[in-house]
Amino acid sequence: MPSMHTTREQLAAWAPTLSADERQDRIQRLRESLSRNSSWVAVRGAAIVGFADITIDGYLDRLYVHKDFQGQGIVLLLLHRIEQEAVGHGVKEIRMDL
Repeated sequence: MPSMHTTREQLAAWAPTLSADERQDRIQRLRESLSRNSSWVAVRGAAIVGFADITIDGYLDRLYVHKDFQGQGIVLLLLHRIEQEAVGHGVKEIRMDL
């Protein structure tokens, strides 16, 4: 079932069925991307409930909150931290793809 703000098509794009080689390639590209970006993880108890990351030049690359924790202000906390990081790097505008 799709989350509150995500369609089945969007979920399929985020989590497609992949071969083992495709999965390893995607994991490697994700690791490389995350190593270049500033990243934050929202944790509630022992559960990861959300994450966000931004490039050094102000591109909001990823922003996610688990469907069971949406509507609880987690995205606002992550975005506030993203904004602080961007300002600290002199970024005037945060960009993202919709």
